Amino acid sequence: MDIEKLSEALLGLPFHENIKQQLLRKLKEQKISSLEELVTLHVTSPCLLGEVLLNIVSIEEWESILFYLCGRLIPRRTDWILDQNKLSSGSTTINGLLQGGFVPGHTYDLYGEAGTGKSTLVMQACVNVAKHYGCALYFAIETFSYNRLIQLGEALCETTKCVTKDSRFLENFILCQVSDWRTLSRRISDVESIIHIRKERGTPLRLLAFDSIAALQSIASNDQESANSNMPSYKDLMGKIQKVAFSLKRLCAAHDIALVFVNQVRGINGLTVPALGVSWANTIQTRLLLTKSESNQRSVSVIYSTYLPPGNAPFHLENAGFRP
Repeated sequence: MDIEKLSEALLGLPFHENIKQQLLRKLKEQKISSLEELVTLHVTSPCLLGEVLLNIVSIEEWESILFYLCGRLIPRRTDWILDQNKLSSGSTTINGLLQGGFVPGHTYDLYGEAGTGKSTLVMQACVNVAKHYGCALYFAIETFSYNRLIQLGEALCETTKCVTKDSRFLENFILCQVSDWRTLSRRISDVESIIHIRKERGTPLRLLAFDSIAALQSIASNDQESANSNMPSYKDLMGKIQKVAFSLKRLCAAHDIALVFVNQVRGINGLTVPALGVSWANTIQTRLLLTKSESNQRSVSVIYSTYLPPGNAPFHLENAGFRP
């Protein structure tokens, strides 16, 4: 990741040529010659970086640039491409983009605007895992639809030619519904026990879904309001969210469990920016964007990954979920 590679990646940005040249000149003036140095400066000295760059681009644009550079420059693990233990999402289109499915031990972030299909994709993947691979654990922050779960289960049974349409997969689908931080902390502490119990039963935990990570901001704020205390700062909120994420990531990596976070977006100057910022991006290993056009055409894109190349694929979303 030398200066030539960093320069080449910067010049490939979807910005005006003048802006790209200004960014490149400023980075050279600061003697930044690699992505590692750039990220370190962003994390350790954001004020300094702001003085250097924010007269050229906004902070939101800079976050998007950093995501882009990570996707271009971080080496990918090609050995995962041939992994036979990947977990099918229940959709051939999504599986094709993921080169087989979700990788056990890997951390994913699915983001997009409301109504693009994020929760449906994650729930469908959990149903498929519960039917064919073992056990799925689903953290639902604030809301959850059992009817939708059963609907997806029956539809998936039809496409995979099950003998009967039943709800026995629910035995391998564990729901943790959370509406306050105390309950969340208790449920997080239960995950390791669930892992060991399910392993002993012969239905190991294979997929853990969290819908949605950005919603933790609201329940943390609500807890503070109910306690009649001051509203937590953004830094404090992110600290609590990071603690939850790293606890789950550590367990999932140790026990070969795919970890999928649903995320939300912020609209900044016409750009679709993932919620929670760059500090959250450091937690994940693959980021997928789901979009829907005004004509209701949908697509899913690999924005950044440690093993997948950039790409996108159209998909159809029906009442029965993601269709091939």
